Amino acid sequence: MKKFISIILVVLMITTLSTVAVSAKGVSHEQSISISKVSDFKIAIVEKLVERTNAKIEDLVVAAMAEEDPDLDLLVARTNFLAQTTIKIAAALGVEVVCEYVVYEINGVAVVIDPLIVIKR
Repeated sequence: MKKFISIILVVLMITTLSTVAVSAKGVSHEQSISISKVSDFKIAIVEKLVERTNAKIEDLVVAAMAEEDPDLDLLVARTNFLAQTTIKIAAALGVEVVCEYVVYEINGVAVVIDPLIVIKR
């Protein structure tokens, strides 16, 4: 959880710093290259965040499958929270992330879990 919070803080700091560069008037060619690099950096951050979130979601699903009587409502709530938090952070950076719902069978019950995919802007 500490890593997740630290990633959020880094993302917010980068967003704060990059908005100054993007909103500058009279952008030259060299500056537009710099802005492009900032945009690529944001996408890279979001892709890494999505990768980590999906790994956490997968770990939760695997753990639930290993349990004899898992709390499926808690599993869905946790995975939805992780997914929605990541989507909001990505949106703050100007990158679109969507859920790609997957059905898992856990103890004979079909459970819809939402891993994420990045849609670049």
